[in-house]
Amino acid sequence: MGIADTSIAAFSRVQRTRCIRRLEASRQANDTAASVAQIERGRWHNALTPQLRLKLEQSDGLLYVRFDGPAQLGRLSMRLTIGDDFDRTRVS
Repeated sequence: MGIADTSIAAFSRVQRTRCIRRLEASRQANDTAASVAQIERGRWHNALTPQLRLKLEQSDGLLYVRFDGPAQLGRLSMRLTIGDDFDRTRVS
């Protein structure tokens, strides 16, 4: 092998090492970005989960539902369905 061949081989090894390092850095950056995105989705989910306060007046049988926030949701429209959750599988 001559000087030119040795130089080309050394240069290609250096370039290969640089490419591998860049690839590893890129993978780490992608993993970090995915982790930050997951944290942000969870934060938004918690921040925008409606907070409701329920109060049942047994004397007159009324159920009061109060929307306590968050204000970013604005006005909410909802439909309530009240069901009987008594397990009747063991009742004849």
